[in-house]
Amino acid sequence: MSIYDYSFSHRRFISYLVVVVVALVLTGFSSAVNGAMASCSNVNINNKIIPERVIKGYTTSRADSEDSLQKVTRAVRNGVNVVVWAFIRLVNDNGRPAIEHGPNLERLSQYINELSLEFGDTLHLVSFGGWNGPHLNTDFSPREMYDTWKEYGGDVFDGIDWDLEGEDTVDGPGNYFTLEVLDAMGEMSQFAKNDGYIVTMAPAESYVDVSTSRFSRYVNLTYAEDKWHQDFTYHGANVYAYVLAKWPDAIDLISIQLYEGYSHASYEINHLKSKSPSKYLIDYVMSIKSKGEGYV
Repeated sequence: MSIYDYSFSHRRFISYLVVVVVALVLTGFSSAVNGAMASCSNVNINNKIIPERVIKGYTTSRADSEDSLQKVTRAVRNGVNVVVWAFIRLVNDNGRPAIEHGPNLERLSQYINELSLEFGDTLHLVSFGGWNGPHLNTDFSPREMYDTWKEYGGDVFDGIDWDLEGEDTVDGPGNYFTLEVLDAMGEMSQFAKNDGYIVTMAPAESYVDVSTSRFSRYVNLTYAEDKWHQDFTYHGANVYAYVLAKWPDAIDLISIQLYEGYSHASYEINHLKSKSPSKYLIDYVMSIKSKGEGYV
């Protein structure tokens, strides 16, 4: 759900509520997913407080349009307290790592100060990835990539968010996560944590799927267990669980994309109509609580 598309129509509100509540409840289960979902209640990090209740919103604003910034302000006024600026890319610039595609940092820094004066502290993260976005450029070491990010935006942002996903072309390279990319995600997260930054991730439902122990680094798969849309070949199989299991203390907050295309959530709520959104959320959270330690 993006801030720029902030809406309270019934369908969008349900999707928004699902994402928000899952983000809320995950922060309370520090044992879930091999201990990787850290409790975020009143944690002091880099002079910032992670709210006990998190409402996380994404914006594609480049901070070069006052209209786009006003939409962010409106979202914060309506309760968003973790703003993620999407998306940046790490590229090879004549043999050196470089960040591109991000917001205007000079204007953004000024805007964040203005926002803080009006609403108090709001966390501001910047996200790597996005659908069809490139994965990390592993021509460089995780340390080189992290240092490049820190030099780029370490004095503007409170931390980083991982949203690396797949791509439209089913057999394209973006639909496969190499071990080098996953290890870089984990090591960069740990570097950031060591420096006092906040680290979050927003995996698609299938990238951290508590309903199965199946694992694959491909994200061009189907949900064989759901009896619909077997032609949708963009699901994963717990690929982000690798990072969570290997770096259990490096991630502060996980917000699962239950609105992934043809997700288990949509299958139960919209297709089978077997559960209300609220009942599905309750069952989902209890499943995380009971299965989180051993499902990977």
